Amino acid sequence: YSRENPSSSVQSENLAYLIYTSGSTGKPKGVMNLHQGICNNILRTKDSYPTTNRDRLLQISSLAFDASVLDIFWSLSSGMALIIPKPEGTKDLAYLIQLMIEKKVSQVFFVPSLLRLLLQQPKLENCRYLKRVFCGGEALSSELMQQFFQHFNCELHNLYGPTETSVDATCWQCPPQTDDPAIA
Repeated sequence: YSRENPSSSVQSENLAYLIYTSGSTGKPKGVMNLHQGICNNILRTKDSYPTTNRDRLLQISSLAFDASVLDIFWSLSSGMALIIPKPEGTKDLAYLIQLMIEKKVSQVFFVPSLLRLLLQQPKLENCRYLKRVFCGGEALSSELMQQFFQHFNCELHNLYGPTETSVDATCWQCPPQTDDPAIA
């Protein structure tokens, strides 16, 4: 294999991916995101959340959900290991927790409804390699935020963004000593 970077004719204004969303209308529409948008988000994420080659990101977001784009390309461009669960594994909470323990997962994105279910599971306290948990796709309640900090001593980040913004438009690191998730 070559040690040289491959040449590419991709331009920042070229289409990177297409994701369907129902948005506020309830009718599916295709959202076309350009390379400049997702590359900007990946660079911002890498700058905001430093990682090492010992970090592992569990990729549980559906490929139909824009968070999967960030999970995949942030991890691979940062040198993190990308942990992909078995098919249908995201529906088995005990399996997810065991996978997080065995693979020493340090970063993961959950929708709040899944996080709420996970916090009720046994063995959760054994997920001691977690550094950061990201939440988005739904509102993060102050109650869930407080439950999270009762189980974990790691960062919790609340993210929001319409699909058109290449994953997220705003983020907030939730401080353990507050009950305000900041983004509602």
